[in-house]
Amino acid sequence: MALQHVTIHQQPSDEMPNAVERYPASVADLRSRLFRIVIANGPECALATKCLNVIDELRDILGVASEDPRHPDIELDWPWPIVP
Repeated sequence: MALQHVTIHQQPSDEMPNAVERYPASVADLRSRLFRIVIANGPECALATKCLNVIDELRDILGVASEDPRHPDIELDWPWPIVP
């Protein structure tokens, strides 16, 4: 639920009363931080991987914010997606 709250913007619909419009929020910084945790392979790695997967699932459903890149942190020169 916390990731949904961060990755999805909601606003009241101008078209329909009592409805909301949902659209993707920019999460580039969050994805970059999570990606760095994953490649560090520390104790938080599993949770960070799950978070990245949930974010990608939400992006598949709602789309990607226009300013967000496909790769979480291209400067690290590490492949994405990470295949186990």
